[in-house]
Amino acid sequence: KPTQIKVSVFIRDEGGSVLSGRSVQLTTSPAVVVKPADTVSTDNLGMAQFFISASEKGIVKLTATDISSNTTVANSPTVDFTE
Repeated sequence: KPTQIKVSVFIRDEGGSVLSGRSVQLTTSPAVVVKPADTVSTDNLGMAQFFISASEKGIVKLTATDISSNTTVANSPTVDFTE
């Protein structure tokens, strides 16, 4: 069974204030399974949660986009699937 990783994305404004109710989409490069595949709304902490899984080893770059403002989240981490 492929390893599944929880990814939490936090959306805040430039001043650091939480932005709830924002639509967020997570994309990966190379493409892996992202659940849910569509957008997730941020909660009262400004957090949207996704799960990613890959059937092959390798490094995957994550990109989160605030669809509400069409803004890419500045921090784009990578995940290394080793199993």
